[in-house]
Amino acid sequence: MKLESIKDRLNNIAKMKNVPVTALYKELSFERFLARVLTSRYRDKLRGCP
Repeated sequence: MKLESIKDRLNNIAKMKNVPVTALYKELSFERFLARVLTSRYRDKLRGCP
């Protein structure tokens, strides 16, 4: 997916939900970060974190 299409989709969703685009961008970034952690070799080290 190209960067422009991602920006366009985020803008459209933000307008529909009446939320700031930055909030959606943060949510997307955090979800992608968690997905990467779950597939990394360090995932077991994070299970004991409070």
